[in-house]
Amino acid sequence: MNGRRRKTIGALLATMLLVSCAIALLDAADEPKATTKSSTSKAANLDVLQKMRQHEDKIEGVTWYHDKSTSSTPNRNNVYLYIGRKGAQVWLRLRMQYAGDSWLFINGFIVAADDKRFERRARFQRDYHTTIWEWHDTVVGQEELEIVQAIIAAKNVTIRYSGDKYYSDRKVSPQEKQALKNVLDAYAALRGVADTHPEPRLYQVTGSVLGLTNDVITVKKDIYNEKWEVGQNKETTVNGRLTIGSRVTILYKLLATSIDLKSARMDTPSSGPRSYQVTGPLVKLNDDFITVAKDNEQWEMRRNSETKINGQFAIGSRVSVAYKMSAMSIDVK
Repeated sequence: MNGRRRKTIGALLATMLLVSCAIALLDAADEPKATTKSSTSKAANLDVLQKMRQHEDKIEGVTWYHDKSTSSTPNRNNVYLYIGRKGAQVWLRLRMQYAGDSWLFINGFIVAADDKRFERRARFQRDYHTTIWEWHDTVVGQEELEIVQAIIAAKNVTIRYSGDKYYSDRKVSPQEKQALKNVLDAYAALRGVADTHPEPRLYQVTGSVLGLTNDVITVKKDIYNEKWEVGQNKETTVNGRLTIGSRVTILYKLLATSIDLKSARMDTPSSGPRSYQVTGPLVKLNDDFITVAKDNEQWEMRRNSETKINGQFAIGSRVSVAYKMSAMSIDVK
């Protein structure tokens, strides 16, 4: 009896062991491996980037990425995104091009994307060689990204280029919309993130250089006779020979240093540019940006872990933001 019982128990244990091994093997087969996920992600990024045409500017150390379907000639009707990459820095740019037989002297545009409508004033450059072309080229901020995403999502998109006297309408093609999407995907792949976080909006000042150090350029504005201090660093692109007295146009972004419900704290740094202040209703606030309304304009500023926040805020709260200006590019006239 004891012998039979030992045999029965032994057989039962052996069966249970076989079942456990089988279940473990099935679980192992179903479980995705980390190496598989990594290789899949790399393959997806490679597939996205293979849709791009690359050009390296060895002088500036910048690699530019365009969708392969985007024409490389400027005298074409087109709207497209492209990417700049310099070391770890990656940014998006938007270019809108008009080409035709007549000058428009464009100073703004309207984008009608299904039931959405965007109207913007913008600075267009112009040229002529067998045909006329005018274009607007800018770094992509939150407003530009919203327009691009609306174009991609819409079935019907019309762009109106407007001058003081004349205008021209054109439809955005499915090929252009697909190219916009391809570049957004490539931008996300290059940044190594799941979604897009563009650089903040760039602002512009034109004037004469009054002071120049390694980290600050002081400019006297053409219009209001004001002195502005703008920070510069190794990421700032300088086009031309920069000296005291040079007339320059600077594209810069705003960096928030502190946010207060009352008066923002203005620091007096021993080096670097001085701080400025803007006060108005809070429009947007997230981990990367703060937007404040003032005089019918929206001031968009980058924020980071060093931005000092004093108080509890809600959309619509009146806040004061101390900020500095950081040059992205300096063009010597």
